[in-house]
Amino acid sequence: MGRINAWHFAYNLASDNFIGGGFEAFSKDLFQVYAPNPSDFHDAHSIYFEVLGEHGFIGLVLFLLIGILSWANSIFIIKNSKGHPDLDWAGELAKMIQVSLIGYAAGGAFLGMAYFDLPYHLMALLVLTREIVEKEINLKLSLCEKFS
Repeated sequence: MGRINAWHFAYNLASDNFIGGGFEAFSKDLFQVYAPNPSDFHDAHSIYFEVLGEHGFIGLVLFLLIGILSWANSIFIIKNSKGHPDLDWAGELAKMIQVSLIGYAAGGAFLGMAYFDLPYHLMALLVLTREIVEKEINLKLSLCEKFS
């Protein structure tokens, strides 16, 4: 029930302060004001409620948007690397990063590691891989147009 109390605290704090309570939001002082049970002080134990409490609804939307756009990047890479043997590695990389992001999103529902750096490294890898795939495909298209 401590997690549920902390989740209610995060929601109440974000409802009162649209941009959240900052990086030190999960403190005993704020728990006294926003938690249903102020004496049951806990961390969020959820990446989603951690971000909600610390950065409010705007921060939560941005946090989720980063994940959604990373997923879209991986789909783009997988689709556009098919039929290109020299880009097979990119499709496989994107698929494995999808698995990792699913693990982070599911595990994060009950574990407060919103600022763990590995998912952000994987998301950056997707951005870089997409750039490589786009350049390679554009190069092939320009070569086909040049010689046809």
